[in-house]
Amino acid sequence: MAIQHPICKTPALSALVFLLLCCIYADCHLVKLGTMGEYGTPNIDIEEGFITISHNGRSDTLPYPKQGNSFYHLSKIHDSHNIHFATKAWKLAATDLNQVILGLKQGLQIFLTM
Repeated sequence: MAIQHPICKTPALSALVFLLLCCIYADCHLVKLGTMGEYGTPNIDIEEGFITISHNGRSDTLPYPKQGNSFYHLSKIHDSHNIHFATKAWKLAATDLNQVILGLKQGLQIFLTM
């Protein structure tokens, strides 16, 4: 499964992106469902999509670094990078949603603090 998933998934996403760009679906908006597992377990807060970095007196806003802990998550990260490239290179409209599964206790705490 670890090797089969990226081998099948990457060409399928590439085909979908080119279909959207080259065919009658050029005005579509692609929505990719990812997982928070794409971010791994960094020791800093996970920003919403982008993070501003300052280094050696210069700064830039970059996609938040993703550090998956499995080949499955690495394949999802690869998809995210390909989609991000397509939005910059060809103005493809896309949204990359990363969701997390909350346990009952965490979900209830969030609900009660809203």
